[in-house]
Amino acid sequence: MEPPRTQDSLTPSQRQAVAARGNVLVMAGAGTGKTHTLVERCLHCLCSEQPPASLTEILVVTFTEAAAAEMRRRLREQLEEKLRAAPDEPRWAEQLALFDTAHIGTLHGFCLKLVREHFHELGLDPQLAVLDAGEARLLADETLGEELQEHYAGQDELAEAVQKLIRIYGGGRDQAIRQLVLRLHHYAQTRPDADGWLARQIEKFASPAPDEWRAWLLDGIRAWRDEWLPVLEKLKNENEKATELLGILSRLGNAPVPGVESSLRLETIGAQRRPYNHVPQFNREQAAEILEQIISADGNWPARRKAALRKTVGEIFCRCCVFAFARRC
Repeated sequence: MEPPRTQDSLTPSQRQAVAARGNVLVMAGAGTGKTHTLVERCLHCLCSEQPPASLTEILVVTFTEAAAAEMRRRLREQLEEKLRAAPDEPRWAEQLALFDTAHIGTLHGFCLKLVREHFHELGLDPQLAVLDAGEARLLADETLGEELQEHYAGQDELAEAVQKLIRIYGGGRDQAIRQLVLRLHHYAQTRPDADGWLARQIEKFASPAPDEWRAWLLDGIRAWRDEWLPVLEKLKNENEKATELLGILSRLGNAPVPGVESSLRLETIGAQRRPYNHVPQFNREQAAEILEQIISADGNWPARRKAALRKTVGEIFCRCCVFAFARRC
């Protein structure tokens, strides 16, 4: 738990973030005071640096216009407060005079400013503009529609593959496929190397033995098992179906004992932290057997008690069917 705030309205972690210099990464959730901390960091640069920094030397970027406006408002209020507290100090009047030209805005706004200042070096039209979200969405839909129309009219191997994809996975309609393609596009654009990332995914899907996907499936089944074992343990005295499911699921590999902290530890793999267990785990065949037993258990209920008993354990059958389907793919 974070220690209480001090008189300067910052927690120890926030004060550390304010005073840190060099390349600093701060991760925090919603409502934890990120904007307040960033404002204080700017003020710290303006007040405590030797020599003090100027607003013309500070770049602050956010992802949204709303966040940028909030940042500007809060920083201006703090500068005005300092001017009221020390009206004879010319520095604060100077910084307020520079405020309207300060580099405080969105990331894409700053990039657009750079492009416009160097358009001649980039060979671009100086009147270029950034599409708003609505225009970008319409353009993406239009471009995707044109691509799909070409494949609808085509007869080559790729066109036939696209038609088959829509026929099988879209039920003959392309709306679901359109949404999936756009989601994939938007996600790929968040990667440092979008083209390289897509190429690697295509290579993985083209592999005759999808070992990585199988490992991910087993990881998902393992997490599902570890999530449900303690739940079923708590329900077993009042739900006989929970007792049956607990007996089945407990046979799935070396599962942690309910009520006992798992022996899993976190191990850093690349840039991610994944659970790692030194104890041998189950394989695909063992998982398939348990999944089939759980699915079969959904077809056998005490007379006139299915609705009441299934109310608390129904989700386990839904997830089980998803895993069973994914295993067959």
